[in-house]
Amino acid sequence: MTGKLFKEWRSDLHLIAETSGKNTMVITASCDTEQAANDLVQSAFGHSGQKCSAASLALVEEEIYEREDFRRQLRDAAKSLHVGSAWDPRSVITPLVDPPGEDLTRALTTLEHGEQWLLEPSCSTDNPMLWSPGIKIGVSPDGWFANTECFGPVLGIIRVNGLEDALSIQNSGKFGLTGGIQSLNPKEISRWSEEVRVGNAYINRSITGAIVRRQPFGGWGHSSFGPGAKAGGPDYVMNFASWKIMSPPIQQSKPAHQLDDQIDELISNLNLAISADEMRNAVGHYLWAYENIFSQSHDPSNLVPEVNLLTYQPHKIICYRIEAVEPLTQIFLSAIGSLITGIDVDVSIPNNSLTEDQVNCLIQHKTIRVFQEPTEALASRIDSMMDSCRPLIIRYEGQTDPSLHQAANRYHLCVINGKVIENGRLELRHWFREKCVSETTHRYGNLLPRFRASV
Repeated sequence: MTGKLFKEWRSDLHLIAETSGKNTMVITASCDTEQAANDLVQSAFGHSGQKCSAASLALVEEEIYEREDFRRQLRDAAKSLHVGSAWDPRSVITPLVDPPGEDLTRALTTLEHGEQWLLEPSCSTDNPMLWSPGIKIGVSPDGWFANTECFGPVLGIIRVNGLEDALSIQNSGKFGLTGGIQSLNPKEISRWSEEVRVGNAYINRSITGAIVRRQPFGGWGHSSFGPGAKAGGPDYVMNFASWKIMSPPIQQSKPAHQLDDQIDELISNLNLAISADEMRNAVGHYLWAYENIFSQSHDPSNLVPEVNLLTYQPHKIICYRIEAVEPLTQIFLSAIGSLITGIDVDVSIPNNSLTEDQVNCLIQHKTIRVFQEPTEALASRIDSMMDSCRPLIIRYEGQTDPSLHQAANRYHLCVINGKVIENGRLELRHWFREKCVSETTHRYGNLLPRFRASV
């Protein structure tokens, strides 16, 4: 990467840091208010609110928002936290790691229009970096506090009209690291789990404290940069290796009749350089990987008192730029991935790489688009692609083109450099976003029925 590109990349990362999103917890009328207050306070004020996963907003349904007993529980729970030195084992709220900046100072000392202090924070007379927790009510979803990452011990409460209203606010930002819901209604839990756009979703528990393997950690949207595999999950280490096929994949699944006909058509019309048997091995392994891994929810920890599901959520579109001496095999594999997963694939190749008949054979499948163009044209086309459907992954083989990297950096898109390979377990992981859903399935020592087998 050149110095100019590195500066642009660093500038983009600075922009992300300066406009980081806020993590939210939804509290519905079906919640256990005592548990909700306890989990919210723990999520907001543990580590003085200076965790990337800390809750800084609560979206509280009107029925609960107006209840004085809930406000009292919330206020008393936060007020009871011991504020003091990090050397004091009683301390929960300890000094900030840095002096409060402009945004945090404003959040700790100033009320915006319509806001009130449920619990007003105060600064220690002995240490200007030690603040007691603060809770604001009457926060507007369109206001300054709701849209500014302050990173400290201050929590905002927003009144919402129901789950649909809460989800609309929760999903409105460009970021999506963690989020939570407090509800004992299985229908609300199921809908929220499916629709919330965060990397780590927590149900009836705090939204901090992810544990390796149980809750692999990583976000969505601008809370994620790179291939997307979660730290502490089964795909993470794969990101640090370069892969090539030494022998045909062992696991195989047999395609259904319709897919089998499409495969036959592609093999016969593309004039591939490698044998049909090798291609069918790749098809069988892609299908096996999709059926057994990427279309399933997984709970490897299998704990009794909680569910920790790792799920794979498909991207809307994958963009492949293929520049190779023999590009047809990689184009075929890209098409197979699209046919099996149903994910749109945008294949960009140099001019005159395919014949007209080969292009027609590919594009008759509605999920595949083929563009014969120079790399600079793809870089320009990314701008228009962003208007309709954001391609979260750009695949590129060969020497990285500066114009493509510049276009990707503008929108924080991931560029993966490497050859498309015949192993579906390794290849299809780029086609999905990982989402972890963690649910507490006990209350006061009693196990609850598991309403959802998957998300």
